[in-house]
Formats: sequence, structure tokens, C-alpha cells
Amino acid sequence: MLSRTRHDRGKLTIMCLLPTLLLCVVLTTCSDLGAWDQLLRIMKTASWFDLAWQKRIKLTFNNSGQSEDLMDFPVLVVLDPSKINYADFNADGSDIRFIDAGDATTALPYEIESWISGGTSYIWVRTPRINGASGSDHIWLYFGNHGATSGENPSAVWNDRYVGVWHLNAAYTDSSQYGNHGTTSNAPGNVTGPIAGAGSFDGANSYVEIADSFSLDITGSLTLEAWIKKENIAGDRIIVSKYNKGVSARSYDLGFDRGGHFGQSYVTVSQDGGIYAGGILELTPGSAIGNGEWHHVAGVYDNSNPFNLKLYMFLDGILDSEKTSDQPYIHLSDETVLIGALWDGVVMNVNDFWHGDIDEVRISDTPRSADWLAAQYLAMTDSFITFSSVESYE
Repeated sequence: MLSRTRHDRGKLTIMCLLPTLLLCVVLTTCSDLGAWDQLLRIMKTASWFDLAWQKRIKLTFNNSGQSEDLMDFPVLVVLDPSKINYADFNADGSDIRFIDAGDATTALPYEIESWISGGTSYIWVRTPRINGASGSDHIWLYFGNHGATSGENPSAVWNDRYVGVWHLNAAYTDSSQYGNHGTTSNAPGNVTGPIAGAGSFDGANSYVEIADSFSLDITGSLTLEAWIKKENIAGDRIIVSKYNKGVSARSYDLGFDRGGHFGQSYVTVSQDGGIYAGGILELTPGSAIGNGEWHHVAGVYDNSNPFNLKLYMFLDGILDSEKTSDQPYIHLSDETVLIGALWDGVVMNVNDFWHGDIDEVRISDTPRSADWLAAQYLAMTDSFITFSSVESYE
């Protein structure tokens, strides 16, 4: 172990105090207000992303209710006239940038789902890390650069565990990096959803079809989720499926009212294409969903522990029911994925059409945790972010 002499310790003390001494000299020298303002400007410049962007707002996340660190978390930023002055932005929002607070220079990937100048706009931002139990982690929203062009990068917002992200905002494109875009049959209508636009399905013959792909051929853990609003439903109705119930080609689906359990959503997985009691889980009867109500539902299959296979159902970000499953894996089929219906090999056609509205359908090849889904629900209901007042670089 190295030791220091009294002389060495004296030099170390002076070196440690030097920045403070220099600051004192500067403050003493800056006796007039103009010099003081100049010093403050220099200090602000050091923490400013880019001087071409003249304004910023701090976005602070409230993850205090969740203990998990959220990694690569896509957070929804909702803008409206109560939070911003649209006159400070480019008319199309092309000057917005989201900057990591950690180094004040890293631009974060974002996707504008909807931009309505003077109205409500919805933007997804990939945040590298939000600490568990934190109420102070934040990022910066920069704007006020009228010469800027768009910096959007939608596919970078959704990490590689998202194999499908369909906003259903008058289009059926997949925002994930896998490009699992949908086509429509008897195209669903477009209505206002909880997050911008949503698809309206007639319960008779409208649905969205996504071609089979390796990314959708999930045989392990998965999460199926969506916002739903149902109308009068009797019998099985499907939210999203990779499932053919007539030819033993069942893989997975998220649906509603199976077996006459009115008002209950469910998740199904199958290990061999058939039906197994241990491969289906419903919401509890006390969580029945009424007509005309928007709710977020998520079904999770977790086979990460082969000795404790689990199924979970979440309603509005809260764990509602769970069970031990007897399905060690999911059957690999070449069926297409359908939103709003499933394949029925008995009648050689599509069946079990959804009647109502669907928004924000997502498929992940990982079991999303209770903390993740709780934080996501808060973000999607505009209850996760606090906006600071505007700071200007002037």
C-alpha cells in the first residue's frame, strides 16, 4: 500500500480545492450582472444538446410503484396544448428530439404515431433505462429548430423482443424491426382509440392478416397484448391469433368469451396443435369486461423455468389471474397471424370475428413482467411522465 508524506497530502488538498478556488475567483471577477449572465450561459451551454435547438422540457418518469429496472422501455409521450405551445415547434413536429439525460448528447429513437398541431400528439420513445422505484429518472425533449428535418426511426424504438407492433392508426404496418406488415380483408374502419386511431371490426368479415414469418414462429415464452373495446359478443371472438382450430395447427391466441364465459378475455397456447386444459387461462369472472369500454388486456406464457411453466392474464396493467401450465413449449405452425379473427379448418375459412375496436396490438417473444406491464399501462394512459416548464437557450 502506497503512503503519502505530509507534503504530498498538502499538494493533494490544494488540487482538490483548485476548482472551487477558481470558481471563487471567477465569481469575484464577475462583479457586474453582464459578466455573471455570461458565466451562467457558459454553464448552460455545457449541458445543452445542440445550440440549434433553442428550447427544451424535462420529462420525468414516475416508476416509483415498480421495483424492476425497465431496460429499453418504449414510453409514450403525449403532447397537447396544456403541456406545450405548438407555435414553438415545426408544423409537422420534425424538430423534436429526445435526449438521454445521462450524457446530454445521445439522441433517443422515437416514432411519431400521430402529430396533430394544436391537438393531441402521440410519440413513442425508446428509453435505455428507467430505474426501479425511481421518481426522478428523466430525459429531455428538445425543439425550436426550424431548420431541422425529421429524426424519426420507428423500428429502433422497439427492441428485438417485439416481433410485431401494430398501431392500427388507419394503417396496418408493423413498427417492429421485422416488418410483419398486415393486409386487410373487408378493411376495418378507423375510429378514435386510446392512442390515436384504432381499427373498428364489424364482427362479420373484417380482419387483418400478417404473413407467416420466422419472427412470429414463437415456440417459447411470449406476450400477446392489445387495447380492446367490444360490442355485443357471444361465443369465441379473437383479438389476435396464430391458430387454426380445425386442423390441429393451434399455436397461440388472445381472445374473448371462450366456452360461453361472457365478458372474459383469455390467452391460449398449445404444444402440439391440439387443445389442452392446461394451455388456456381466462380473466377471473369478477373482471368481466362490459360493452363499449376500452381496456388493455395481456396474456403471458412463461416457459423460462421448465419446472414452473406459467400462464398469466393482465387487465389494465394489473395481474388478474395465473396458473401453472402443462405446455412445455408452443407448437410450430405455418399459419398466418390474424388480428380480429382466426382460421377454422373445419369450415376452411376465417371465423370467430371480433366485433368492436382494437388498438395497439403487440406480440413479444418474451414474458413481459408485472412491473413492465404496469409501467406500460401508466405510460399509455398518460400517467407516467411529469413535464417541466420550458427552458430556453437565450
